[in-house]
Amino acid sequence: MGSGGSAVTAAVGAMATVDNKPAVPAARNPAPRILPRNSLIHDQFNLYVLPVLGLMALLGVLGLVDGMKTTAVFTLYILVDIAWLLLQPDAVPAMPHVIIFHHLIVLVLLAYPMRYPHFAIFCNWDGLVEINTFFLIAKRQVKDWRWLYTPLFWISFFPTRFLIHPYLVLKFWQVTESCSLWERLLVTAAQLCLCGFNVLFLQRAIPRDIKQKLRVYLG
Repeated sequence: MGSGGSAVTAAVGAMATVDNKPAVPAARNPAPRILPRNSLIHDQFNLYVLPVLGLMALLGVLGLVDGMKTTAVFTLYILVDIAWLLLQPDAVPAMPHVIIFHHLIVLVLLAYPMRYPHFAIFCNWDGLVEINTFFLIAKRQVKDWRWLYTPLFWISFFPTRFLIHPYLVLKFWQVTESCSLWERLLVTAAQLCLCGFNVLFLQRAIPRDIKQKLRVYLG
């Protein structure tokens, strides 16, 4: 990688010599991305709402909040966010259609406690991921505290998205044994889709310089 960069620099210098003009050094770091106003408003909204959702989920896991209340609040939030993204796709920095699809999958999962209230506890377990989502938005928006929010984002990333979510795939298949086959398949597939979304999220969350080093290391 280093020799390639030197070759490009040398080529630019040679071209500058031919033109009798000084070479302009290439920018090493891209200019920071400026988010649309709608995205900033959406982030600010979530900075207030996501801590409430995450706290409700955590208290629900501890048995201090009724799972049906968590389910109702999460359902309202998801419906509002879907409507928001349909009206203003630029309310998120990227992939609004993927996020809308993700929300529809979440609605499938939220429908199960509505039909089978004893499944509401799993809404709390799934909902713990909103704690991680809060840290994602906080590190993007509250730059003075990024030193704190970035490690908290990664500390909460893997337990919620790569331990709890995959575990719930197996758990849903077990606890829906008394349901019809199509219901078992639907709820298990929906949770599996969330796991797939988490893989995509991880791929996008890894800093660019780390990705480049991994490509060099892996050949």
